Amino acid sequence: MKVGLVGLHVFIAGGDDTVGLWGTFAQIDNAPIQPKGPVPGQKYTFFNSQCAGCKLNDKYTNPTQVVQSIPDDPTAAGVTQDAQGIIVQYNKQNNITSPWQYYKLLDVQWSPPTVVLKTPVPILLPMPMGKPSTDTLMNAVLETFLQHPGTSCLKCHATYANTAANPKVGSGYSFMFGNAQ
Repeated sequence: MKVGLVGLHVFIAGGDDTVGLWGTFAQIDNAPIQPKGPVPGQKYTFFNSQCAGCKLNDKYTNPTQVVQSIPDDPTAAGVTQDAQGIIVQYNKQNNITSPWQYYKLLDVQWSPPTVVLKTPVPILLPMPMGKPSTDTLMNAVLETFLQHPGTSCLKCHATYANTAANPKVGSGYSFMFGNAQ
């Protein structure tokens, strides 16, 4: 059985005055980016170029044709290009092939103004979001059916990440505590 990493969310907590830093990564050949569509000759893991007319991102079609509806952030694309260059150079110098050269940063989300989270405790849902740097951030494969403007890591975690003891109480943006026993 083959197993692969097709996407990755990263969250870095920032202490009492921040909502943290949210980022999402994807394998570069997961799905074509809309509205550009598939690149001729390129193979995708979750999109079959031979299936003309198949439904895109449809939760009622099994399997569905996955496309990335929201393009990569231009700044993130530059970061990806720089990182891939460094990884490829390192690979050549050390005669290795790292899989990390095949991943891209889609975007990063944070709130530049501070957010006071110290009081009152407990903090009821929804948790504060501050003023997010972007209001849209998701991964086409990990969140195929959530690809809509205004959907983001921070919005989802601030709205739904609760505690097992009380579903109305926020758990510091983590879904882990909602499953605690």
